[in-house]
Amino acid sequence: MQILDSDNNLLAMLINLDNNNERTEFFTNETLDFQAALFNLKEGEEIKRHIHNKNIRQISTTTEAIYVINGKIQVGVYDNEKNFVDEVEVNTNELILLFNGGHSMNVLKDTKFFEIKQGPYVEEDDKERF
Repeated sequence: MQILDSDNNLLAMLINLDNNNERTEFFTNETLDFQAALFNLKEGEEIKRHIHNKNIRQISTTTEAIYVINGKIQVGVYDNEKNFVDEVEVNTNELILLFNGGHSMNVLKDTKFFEIKQGPYVEEDDKERF
């Protein structure tokens, strides 16, 4: 599920990881600041050793990934002008990717989640509360 602003810019993407897909599935395309994929590999398969080459990238936003290990949160999604766009419940074994705009979170059930965001990250410089 994608959440878009009024200009069709991607704000957020909700991904349910409880699927029976028998293959690797990329949920994002290579032009986004962040890529996400689900790998469903069989015993004996191998990902060949590799290194990621250094590349200079210009990234102007902080993209976040929030994976709910267990529980339930409600995420409010806002556009870049801080206008409310949508809200979505994120449940156990779901992942929300936050690409643009703002967001809020309300805990609906006791929740444990894992968050990843780009760094370096300095809260005073990178976050504006509204």
